[in-house]
Amino acid sequence: GKTSNTSFNAITCYSSTDLVHWKFEGNAMTSSDIGGSSWVGRVGVAHNPNTGKYVLVSQLNSGLVFGTSSTPAGHFSRAGTQSSIGNVSTGMSGDTSVFTDDDGRAYLIFSNKSGRSNLYVAPLRSSDYLHVDNATRIYSSSSGGREGNIMFKHAGTYYFCSSDLHGWNASHTYCIKSLKISSGYSSEFVLQGRACLLST
Repeated sequence: GKTSNTSFNAITCYSSTDLVHWKFEGNAMTSSDIGGSSWVGRVGVAHNPNTGKYVLVSQLNSGLVFGTSSTPAGHFSRAGTQSSIGNVSTGMSGDTSVFTDDDGRAYLIFSNKSGRSNLYVAPLRSSDYLHVDNATRIYSSSSGGREGNIMFKHAGTYYFCSSDLHGWNASHTYCIKSLKISSGYSSEFVLQGRACLLST
């Protein structure tokens, strides 16, 4: 940061009806909820149909932390941590996001920690979303690492998009696509007419 202060205070929550005007809903989780940390980031939330809870997944230091709430705005209570993900080359994720498919299943979308040249899809444990199950590597980049990973689905096609390892600087949006969430992805291409500002 500009002040060299990178301490964690809270994960904040905002809502919007038009994606232009935003209302502060409160702190979803605070440093006291997390239990102290040197790094918290890359937050995602999914609704689990079995428990009826909203589940927050975030990076916590070198692992992941999970929180649960009865509403999407929180307050989220810490519900567990995870220190490794099965089938990942470095054992843990780099940049992450949470994707919920139209069948209701939720996934962690990420590149591997340290190098970030491998891209993965891993289901959240269906019973409660409080654990990331074994990952499937869907792509290995030969042109450098990827970060700021996200997924969306349009007209039945999954798009996994990422940026270069550029920190706070602008980057192309690199994408791969498939008709299946865990296999059959295309070669990487640059999303035309768009740029992203994504960071580690």
